[in-house]
Amino acid sequence: MVPRKFSLVCFRLRARFAGDDAVDGLNRELLAAVNVSGRAFMTHFVVDGRFVIRLAVSGAMTEMQHVIDAWELTRGSCWKARPATFYSVTDSSGLSTCDN
Repeated sequence: MVPRKFSLVCFRLRARFAGDDAVDGLNRELLAAVNVSGRAFMTHFVVDGRFVIRLAVSGAMTEMQHVIDAWELTRGSCWKARPATFYSVTDSSGLSTCDN
């Protein structure tokens, strides 16, 4: 037996302004774009009425490069899912990661 590593990353596109109802739909589009690629599979949940994307990193053979690849896929899909108006990805720490 080997020690197991498990990590759950929760994130979402952040609303541009209070009351921005389009952001949940964009998060759904982002999740669909990642999953349809076949390169990664993510799930979602709704917390406090907000759609949140989850990436579970738990395979015994998972390496850092797999996590980097999944995040780069997410970032690339982010640009496709969001409109020309600016949205950013915010993780649970409040860091924006999809900004230029």
